[in-house]
Amino acid sequence: MSNTFRAALDLVTPHDESWYQGRGVYGGLVFAQMAVAVSKNSRFPLRRLTVDMCAPVLAEEMNIDVQQARVGANSGFYYIACLQKGKIVAHGTAVCGGKRLGDFDQHTFVMAQREVPKVPSLPQNPLMPKFTQHFQYWPTIGALPFSRSKELECGGWIRSRHDSTIDIPMALSLMDAWWPSVSLGLNGPRPMGTISFTVDFCFEDSFEQRDPCLLHNTCLEVQDGYAIENNMLWSSNGKLLARSQQNVVIIR
Repeated sequence: MSNTFRAALDLVTPHDESWYQGRGVYGGLVFAQMAVAVSKNSRFPLRRLTVDMCAPVLAEEMNIDVQQARVGANSGFYYIACLQKGKIVAHGTAVCGGKRLGDFDQHTFVMAQREVPKVPSLPQNPLMPKFTQHFQYWPTIGALPFSRSKELECGGWIRSRHDSTIDIPMALSLMDAWWPSVSLGLNGPRPMGTISFTVDFCFEDSFEQRDPCLLHNTCLEVQDGYAIENNMLWSSNGKLLARSQQNVVIIR
């Protein structure tokens, strides 16, 4: 199986423009690269990642600087900065932690759909961002973008074309690979992008999964050109993998 996604996580070589969305690399790949950098500095698994996207990440060399803020007996806290040509293009924080109390697990969220699609995935469309060529999509929740829908809820099943391993970097890449749910309420394409992203993880050990994951996105608040999006990513067997909130800016 092609290892395109894992190769993209290696910052020894510049970014590939096939991962572009608009003027730069789509956020999901940058988040995944930051997670990999944190994992090289922490002996505990990543529990929360918070990122601010300051500028487009271009197809050139990027350095990720991870600084330890504090490390305890079972947790670690880190600052992260992504730099291109000496300037910060993204920065954030990471919270890592080992396993703790395990006799009081509670699962409240309910997966919106349980049946994995048997039909072919959405055909690739030249109007879709470049990076979408690396994923397969089965839209099964909500309307399509630019349909003037009053219900800003969308999602469906999604899978990498290159890699069946589900781990923290893959979860991050999937969570930002769908179109924003705010786009459903618009009447045509508008430039937009994620300006901030916070995700909490509900798993730590990687596993193999041939079936796609379910991604469920909702937007309940849009004001002054900023949309607050909530995203939930599920494994095909119904386990919640991660939950995030991102602020999507409608540029003009």
